[in-house]
Formats: sequence, C-alpha cells, structure tokens
Amino acid sequence: MQPHPIKLVFDKPDIDAINAKGNLCIDMHFHTRYSDGAAKLKHILKNCTKQDLGVAITDHNEIRGAILAQKLANEAKIIQGIEIKDQDGIDILAYFYDSSEIREFFNKTIKNDKKGFWVFAKVQKKTDEIIDILKNYNCITSYAHPFEYREKPNDKYVKKIDSMEIFNSRLNEVKNIRALALSEKEKKCTTGGSDGHSIYELGLGITYSKAESTDEFLDNIRKKKNYVIGKPLKNGAADRLKLHIKNRAFNLVKWN
Repeated sequence: MQPHPIKLVFDKPDIDAINAKGNLCIDMHFHTRYSDGAAKLKHILKNCTKQDLGVAITDHNEIRGAILAQKLANEAKIIQGIEIKDQDGIDILAYFYDSSEIREFFNKTIKNDKKGFWVFAKVQKKTDEIIDILKNYNCITSYAHPFEYREKPNDKYVKKIDSMEIFNSRLNEVKNIRALALSEKEKKCTTGGSDGHSIYELGLGITYSKAESTDEFLDNIRKKKNYVIGKPLKNGAADRLKLHIKNRAFNLVKWN
C-alpha cells in the first residue's frame, strides 16, 4: 500500500510505508483510562514506539492522561488534547502545542464547570463560547464526528471552528465522506483518528504529514498540508465495545 496524494483514503494504514516517505503519522483521537478508555498509558506508549506512531490523547473533559503521556513519552510523539462535550451536546477536539496552555484552559474553563456523571458530564457552556475561549490559546480546534448524531452540523459552529474530523473509525464511509465534503465546502482544515477506546484500535485511523515534530505537524494541519487514512470498524460501535471488553480482560492478565 502506498500513501495517496488525496485528502482521505479508506484503507488500513501502512504506517511503515507512510513513514518511509518522510511523514509523521499520528492517531489524532484516542482515549485512555483517565476517561472512558480501557487502554493504559504504558501500553499506549509502548505500542506507539513499536509502530513509530504518534498519538493525540483526547480524553473527555479531562487532561490528566494527556499531561502524563507527555511526561512519560520518551521516543513517542504525543499531542496533548482534550475532547470537550458542551452544553449543546457537541464534541470539540482541541489540540495544544504547550502543556502550560492546556493546563490553564482546563483549570479555567473545564475543571469546575462540568455537570453530570463521569464521561456523560457536560461543560456548562455553549459551543460558540468554548470555541471563542479556545481562540485565546495556541491550539487547533476540530469538530469531532460531525455526522454521528445529526443530519447536518450547526452552520454557526462549523464556520467558527478550525477543522473538521473527516475520519473516525467507528463511523461508516458515508458519514466520513460527508464530513470531508463539508470541510471542502467550508474550506476547513482536516483531522482524522481512530477515536479508539482500546489498545486494539490505536492507529486504525491516522493523520499524516511531512513533519519532524508535533509542532510542525500541527502547523501543517493549519496549512492544509496533511492527509488522512483509515479503515472504519465493520460494525462500528458494536465492534468498539467488543474491543473495549477485550482490553479490560487484557488489563486483568497484564495487571502490572
């Protein structure tokens, strides 16, 4: 498999082949045990190093996993992120360049403003308010899985946000293509990732670009010099649940 010079390809990522072309590959949407994921950080980092794959840690309304992953990373390329579920029920991905900024944003905007249980909690702010706050930070915002729960995303939010998530492994090709079409219509930047909640989903969807560092990688997203490749799970959320349970069982065996 060779990487394609088009924005989105539906195929299993051949990370070695893509890296061989001088690219950096990053799964831009991944969850850990600090929210509703089953994967332990040490297993995520081990797999990333083994595959020469980077990862954006994007836990729900939480940054502990992202911060700790950066500290423990060694050779693994880590982007510190967060997936914000807001009062409107929209999921916003935010990717930060700097640890101090994601900490400040979380402490000022998210930490004491969540209402609800566990990952079902919502930040008590409207989508446009959160996007406006994020514009004060050096970060990239992305509209997560825009066609998962709705026929058409809110135009106001689409226009204000930086980018669209054009691949999410639990969504079928039709919904991902609709996200791609919307990004092209609105001239938005693009991201893609597995939305993995288990170690077995890591790398099912990736964003890649010619970059030496995560800062350069994020800059390239802003410049629209990135590409996305991934293969949707055959049965979507049902497959993800099976893999999540499998990962929980793995954790019991590999308890250390």
